[in-house]
Amino acid sequence: MIKALIFDFDGLILDTETPEYLAWQNIYSEHGFELPHEELGKIIGGSGHSKFDAAEHLTLLSQGRLDSVSLRARFHLECDSAIARAAVLPGVLDYIHEAKRLRLKLAIASSSPHSWVDNHAKRLGIFYYFDKVICSDDVGVGRVKPNPDLFLLALEQLQGRCRSRAPVGLPRAGRPPGDLRNDSGARTGRLSGLCRRGTRPGVGHVAVGQRDVTEPAVVKWARWL
Repeated sequence: MIKALIFDFDGLILDTETPEYLAWQNIYSEHGFELPHEELGKIIGGSGHSKFDAAEHLTLLSQGRLDSVSLRARFHLECDSAIARAAVLPGVLDYIHEAKRLRLKLAIASSSPHSWVDNHAKRLGIFYYFDKVICSDDVGVGRVKPNPDLFLLALEQLQGRCRSRAPVGLPRAGRPPGDLRNDSGARTGRLSGLCRRGTRPGVGHVAVGQRDVTEPAVVKWARWL
């Protein structure tokens, strides 16, 4: 039977990524430039596939009229303000409550630091539902997603063992246009061996067990795939 669920945080529990996108879009538009959506999508959510810097890029486009320090300060002000008003994403509390009913262990594995994840999870009233919270502070420098260290440490601390794995999560299908929530959680799950190869992208959390999912409630979640 299923033993544990490991959740990503940014973009799954709390939509921190859409505010990042909208903040940069507003800033670029205000100064008459088009935001390079594809490049921004590579860095949002800590996917680690690009060194693109939106502030430096806009500074270059403006030929030095704008400075990157001021642009970053403006971005953080707008983005943090929007995130501070955000609620838990739809469906997440249903997953958590059903997991608790099934007596599953729960963990968060996030590339963000504890200062970010813990504070927002407490603000949202969900922190104490989780048995373990694993963040960038808990692994070596540069060992966040897409490296598997976060998920492996979470699994170790949950004392989970799995022979076959059954991934469940939120799909890309149905996300609004311009939604840049990345799939680094799914890639990390595959690298750590928690997901089967061929799993559709968009998996945000991973169910870990000793055989395929059989519990009706968890099967229902898997249908989101």
